[in-house]
Amino acid sequence: MESMAIITIQKVITIVPSFDIVSELDLQEADNAVNQTRKEVGGRYDFKGSKAEVEWDHKEITLVAEDEYKIEAMKGILQTKLHRRGLDIKGFEFGKIEEAGGDF
Repeated sequence: MESMAIITIQKVITIVPSFDIVSELDLQEADNAVNQTRKEVGGRYDFKGSKAEVEWDHKEITLVAEDEYKIEAMKGILQTKLHRRGLDIKGFEFGKIEEAGGDF
């Protein structure tokens, strides 16, 4: 009997806050927005049974999901949460969606 490994292509987008001299990012509000995004993604029906992650290292926010639709949905949720917490969306640079391989 042969073993089979299923490898799913995941999509990754990295969001980097862009700063100028007068801008400051409230890290606590950003952390709250990221945590709210994680919670909402975890509870949404269209994400049930799929791997979707929001990673943040206090420099970059990385969204990881199985397809571009989920990445865009997560991006919209994150933008809403950031905006509701008073963080200017224009202060974030949204990177290009990239394909990443590996076990997911």
